[in-house]
Amino acid sequence: MELTNINPHHIDAKILADSITPDGKRLTTFEVRMPRIILAEHNTHRTHSRNFASSRAIPVKKLRAEVWDDPFMPVYWGANKSGMSASEELSGRNLKLAKFVWRALSKVAVFGSWCFEKIGLHKQTANRILEPWLSVVGVVSGTEWDNFFKLRLAPSAQPEIQALARKMKEAMDAST
Repeated sequence: MELTNINPHHIDAKILADSITPDGKRLTTFEVRMPRIILAEHNTHRTHSRNFASSRAIPVKKLRAEVWDDPFMPVYWGANKSGMSASEELSGRNLKLAKFVWRALSKVAVFGSWCFEKIGLHKQTANRILEPWLSVVGVVSGTEWDNFFKLRLAPSAQPEIQALARKMKEAMDAST
């Protein structure tokens, strides 16, 4: 599977600290940026300590501008089939249409969020409609990375988390 749309504004990883614990384990801390749609997948790895920005805390106007100007777009547009993973990407007219609809829906979500703000709905709810098109930034630390990379670099992993895991692995391999 070739990932064709990896925007570093939406998927990125850099190491903030890399050290050896007193018992000899490597402790690596990353700053990661990922599409919010994969945050739950990332959070299933309980061996990592993490803290992510909350969309409840960020002003609605700021998140609306992010979605309007640069909405997250999937990195792989898999054709529907049974199972949890697509094996072929859409192509031609269907791929163009999928991208158009995804982007158009981001504009609809921005309008909905604006309407919510105008009627006085709090940002903790008004921001939620924007989440499929947002990225989230967080700090992740851990000493156990083998299982994460085994699962998230596998061909059956969701393409966006594969892209994040690849960037994390490359950063870790380059760090001492």
